[in-house]
Amino acid sequence: MNQRPSLASTVLSALVLSSPLAAMAGGKDIVPVATPTPAAKDDGWEFLVKPYGWLTGVDGTLAAGGFSTDVDVDPTEVISHLDWAVFLQAEARRGRWGLLFDGFYAEISGGGTPPNGLYSETNFTQTQAMVELALAYRVLDGQAGYVDVFAGARYLNVEIDLQAAISNSGIRQVSENASARVVESIASRAEAAIASRRGEITTAADNKIQSIKDQIIDAIAPKIVHHLRTDNRGIVAEVARAEATAALVAASPDVRGAIAAVVDARVASARASVRGRVDARLAAAEKRLAKAIERELRDRLPQSTNGGIDWIDPFVGVRGQWNMTEKLFLAGRADIGAFGIDSFVTWQVAASLGWQINEAWSTEVGYRIMDQEHTEGEVTYDMNTSGFFVSLGYRF
Repeated sequence: MNQRPSLASTVLSALVLSSPLAAMAGGKDIVPVATPTPAAKDDGWEFLVKPYGWLTGVDGTLAAGGFSTDVDVDPTEVISHLDWAVFLQAEARRGRWGLLFDGFYAEISGGGTPPNGLYSETNFTQTQAMVELALAYRVLDGQAGYVDVFAGARYLNVEIDLQAAISNSGIRQVSENASARVVESIASRAEAAIASRRGEITTAADNKIQSIKDQIIDAIAPKIVHHLRTDNRGIVAEVARAEATAALVAASPDVRGAIAAVVDARVASARASVRGRVDARLAAAEKRLAKAIERELRDRLPQSTNGGIDWIDPFVGVRGQWNMTEKLFLAGRADIGAFGIDSFVTWQVAASLGWQINEAWSTEVGYRIMDQEHTEGEVTYDMNTSGFFVSLGYRF
């Protein structure tokens, strides 16, 4: 079974073999490793200072103190939020050996209104610093250009500060909505429980109402008879007719209907009164619950957080330059690192077109991509930073 090449070897091999620098290997101007370099280069130190500007866009994830956000910002937006930044590269070389330096510091800030309604606005400040040192060895050198391999370490520091203002109206609305849903759920369950026994309850209520109706009718009929007897004492026939009339009245559907209507009205009134009291209690409970939810949200919602992480990643890489003319040249660089030691993996590639102004001064315009991923505690930095850069170098 064939073994798959590692990611590091694939990246580095592809860069060397596919770039114009590989073409120099067959050129007569290339000096192989075994060939000594000119004495002038061996005898003294050569230095390069190169400030540059990097117009970056960022894409990835930032998280700190319970906050997490996906970031996808183009270079123009970064510029609008950039407070200040400084970028610098430098190099010291003697013969085939060199010491490479690259570093930058940038601070951005901004704000906005989150979509969840709980915050009226948020404001953040992020600072990022990077310092890298590498030892380089020149494996190819000549008038057509050069190729270096290097290894070193990169220090990175990211600080995040986030401030958030709570929205009073937003919290109140969220609390009231949550309370209403809770009360509605409780009422629905109560209605379902009552519905399951509705037939039993209705029958019992009807029987009770009928019993009350009968009691009322039974109480009224004797009073009618007594009244007739009192007013018509000694008139037996009248009494008999009165008794018959009372019995007829007691048995009359119209009378029973009237009495039942009165009873029904009173029952309906009682039910409405009970329902009103229940609704009032539910409304009061809903308000109390909303207040409790609002207090809980105010106590638990974070209004500020800050955090920072710093770490060191080792890396290895290759870089080179191809002199197309006496003035015009192409330059490139690639490195890969971390290897799971402090981060999972980091990588960087850059390519540029340069102009040699004179023996001391040069300028370059190019594109650079840096990918970093690191998590420490509650802070996560998983970001791809890329964009065009321009530099001005001074060699002495």
